[in-house]
Amino acid sequence: MKSTLSRSCFARRIRFWRSGGAIGFIGLFCQKRIGIQQYFAFEANPETLGILRRNYELNTLTPAAWNLALARCDGPLDLEGGE
Repeated sequence: MKSTLSRSCFARRIRFWRSGGAIGFIGLFCQKRIGIQQYFAFEANPETLGILRRNYELNTLTPAAWNLALARCDGPLDLEGGE
């Protein structure tokens, strides 16, 4: 009972922002298992974002996810990491 009550109170009050949404595992866990209703993900890699969206679809959820990187300033982002 205590665990259920704590989870219920926690889920209603928390807004979760994730920089680097990856494939959506943490977001799905927070929403499906903990019950967080306001979860926002930001993913810079468009291919990874596609996987995140597919994983949400398979779990009958719609992600609040954006294809962008969070940074201190505007500018291009190199996802390859090479020179």
